[in-house]
Amino acid sequence: MMAAMLCTDQGPVVIVTQYETLHHPRLLELLEQKGIAKFIGFTFPLELVQQRYGQHYQTVMENLHETDELRVVDSEGRRAFRLFSFSEMSEPMLYEAAAREEAPTA
Repeated sequence: MMAAMLCTDQGPVVIVTQYETLHHPRLLELLEQKGIAKFIGFTFPLELVQQRYGQHYQTVMENLHETDELRVVDSEGRRAFRLFSFSEMSEPMLYEAAAREEAPTA
């Protein structure tokens, strides 16, 4: 299991996943299904997420509506960003889905 903070256009999101890298094709597919097609990601130790979120972490891990492929621990960006210092995060990992043709605006 791996924990990460993804900085997205909607703000930071903390996730836990069974995949070992943020660039795993299946994880990227799941993120895109949730509307996350571009992010700057930082990983940190799973134990740190367990410690910072306490009982909330346990509740998320026991949620039957999510799987170990992708569990969202925190989607409240301001709180997620405040809970972790930059020194606790990995080097940033960048991801951007293939550019899509957008309709011109009139």
